[in-house]
Amino acid sequence: MSDGLRLLRDKLCMDPSHFCRVCFEGRATEKGQNPPNVFRVGTGTHAKIFFIFDKPNRNDGNRAFVPIKICDPRFNSNSTQRNLLTLLDMLALVHPGFKPAHGVADQFDCDLVHITNAVKCDKSALTGEAGGIEVGGQQARTCISTFLHRELAIIQPKALVFFGEPPYRYVVGNRIDPWEVRSTPIDGRTYWVMRVPHTTATPFNSHGGKGAKYIEPFRRLLTCAGLA
Repeated sequence: MSDGLRLLRDKLCMDPSHFCRVCFEGRATEKGQNPPNVFRVGTGTHAKIFFIFDKPNRNDGNRAFVPIKICDPRFNSNSTQRNLLTLLDMLALVHPGFKPAHGVADQFDCDLVHITNAVKCDKSALTGEAGGIEVGGQQARTCISTFLHRELAIIQPKALVFFGEPPYRYVVGNRIDPWEVRSTPIDGRTYWVMRVPHTTATPFNSHGGKGAKYIEPFRRLLTCAGLA
């Protein structure tokens, strides 16, 4: 399983010169494309829960760190990363698998959780914009069918947690209320899914109660998915 995940990660981005360019090929934005963020390949290769964020924020100027991991501790330790670590600490009281195994240096490398982005590139292939923007529908669909569906097929989780509304819309294509837990088919498999506030400062602190409001919904998700 880990070999398949590594091959998929290398297909996504191997080094500063070798990375997926499918959505940018032949466009004026092609020369400005940044290498995409890769997912971790660690202890969570049998993870039962996917944490799915929308896309990278901005990779300009970070080629010294390529391949860049989602929530990469080597740079840009922002509120998204800090609050996610806080949340994992709090959720470890619900299930110990939310914390890294003893001796694992990567704080985001948990037995229970695989952390990824729905869309791996930081820029829109249509406009070249980066940062807090949404990519076009075709770019999202291409990335999800090429990478996320394959991640799901390799790891075979039972539950998916979407951080914010955009990744849920990109992957599932309809709407769901925050904190709702439901069974949903995706690419021929059925998963227990939930949408929660993003871990950026305002959603996490205001809608998420600085982590406190996530606890009971995660208990419900674990119970529904048979992971409690």
